Amino acid sequence: KRRLQLDGDMRRNLSEGGMHLVYQPIVDVEGKLHGCEALMRWQHPIKGFISPNEFIPIAEESGLINIIGKWTLFEACKTAKLLAPYGVYVSVNMSAHEFSRAGLLEDIEGMIKTTSVNPESLRLEITETTSMDNPDRAMSRMRDLRSLGLETVIDDFGTGYSSLSYLKELPVEILKIDKTFVDGIAKDVDDRAFFESIVNMAKSRHKKLVVEGIESPEQVAIVAECDGDYIQGYYFAKPMSTDDIIQIAASETVLPRS
Repeated sequence: KRRLQLDGDMRRNLSEGGMHLVYQPIVDVEGKLHGCEALMRWQHPIKGFISPNEFIPIAEESGLINIIGKWTLFEACKTAKLLAPYGVYVSVNMSAHEFSRAGLLEDIEGMIKTTSVNPESLRLEITETTSMDNPDRAMSRMRDLRSLGLETVIDDFGTGYSSLSYLKELPVEILKIDKTFVDGIAKDVDDRAFFESIVNMAKSRHKKLVVEGIESPEQVAIVAECDGDYIQGYYFAKPMSTDDIIQIAASETVLPRS
């Protein structure tokens, strides 16, 4: 019953402004802003906050994910245009269903023209599992996106069991290391060694890294020692509004803010 209610409510709330995007900063080891990840939030007028972990699977089952995906990407394009003068990009998550659907490239091309955003200010994130479902098809889609000027980012890297040969062929420049490989690196020697092995594997294939889930200065120091490129996590900032991320970009604020 709740799932049916949420499905109907999603359709109404999306058009009524009940859903919105927030942006979590992506910084270098010095705390300088380089990009941000667009994250969808739903504040239900009666039920309160609804987690994406609950409503996204429902949207995928009902097919509403296509509408939500288009809306998210369009809103992210508008924010990316505002952040572009400061050299800050916006990264947008894309489900496996969205990534493989027909018409995606045409929709993206239309949004780029409508918003006049520089496509180099956008990134599309897909999970490693999504890219592994059909590697040849995924790589073809990544190349098509690159022809439009967009880069693809592999999210949750390390959880999809990519082979080294496949990693070499991926037409991507950035990999995001999943939080599960980061949580224990400041306390457990084995966890740190495993983390370092993932970093070294990616670096051997000349990929840049975004390390997710950073929550302490000790973790930041380890990422810096391992030559990590970019960092994302609550230690630097929680997801924030469009106005706040623009203010940080414009003021060249170093995170975390004191």
